[in-house]
Amino acid sequence: MAEIADSARVHPTALIHAEAVIMDNVWVGPNVTIDAGTIVEPNAVLGYRVGVSTKPLRIGKNCLVATNATIYHSVTLGDSVKVRHNAVVREEVEIGEGTSIGSGCTIEPRTQIGRFCSLHCNVHVTDYSMIGDYVFIGPGFVSLSDLYLDYRRPQLHRDYKGVTIGHAARIGGAVLALPGCEVGEETTVGAGSQISGVLKPRMVYVGVPARPVRRVRPDEELGAQL
Repeated sequence: MAEIADSARVHPTALIHAEAVIMDNVWVGPNVTIDAGTIVEPNAVLGYRVGVSTKPLRIGKNCLVATNATIYHSVTLGDSVKVRHNAVVREEVEIGEGTSIGSGCTIEPRTQIGRFCSLHCNVHVTDYSMIGDYVFIGPGFVSLSDLYLDYRRPQLHRDYKGVTIGHAARIGGAVLALPGCEVGEETTVGAGSQISGVLKPRMVYVGVPARPVRRVRPDEELGAQL
């Protein structure tokens, strides 16, 4: 039997592995699968639903869902993913093996995040975004997808454009990424920069707006080490 606290509320359709741990006041919704070795800390919410949706939430082996984190339905977490305190992972998100989602992060819907990434605290990844493997994102990063600020203005609604961040890119703290921005593989973005358009691979960008200042040195690249 899984170790489930008496105060936890677990839907009868949830499947929890015998080696998982569910702590106090956790809410586990319908169609949630939790694999072996995963720990869910107090007050976390798993399988949060919008309307009446019951799409499956799948959590892999040896994951950590920390205190007060909320993970919506239709999310897939690979093995050894960590979702830290007060983070929110919205619907139709996929997060690859070994990735860490920091405290206070928000991952918006229909986003894919690769393997062994590190997102620091208070990172906002907008909807429809694509993040490669081994990406680092510093604290306070904000990405945007709405080109027209269409709040309560249906006539302005357009297709949203998330951000794309390539394999092994590194993004410093407090960076602002405008809708549709594409960051190349192994690219570095300095803290406090504002980025838009296409950032070339293996270049260092800084400033507002960000401009390339040099090539990433070969000894700074991760690809050759993998």
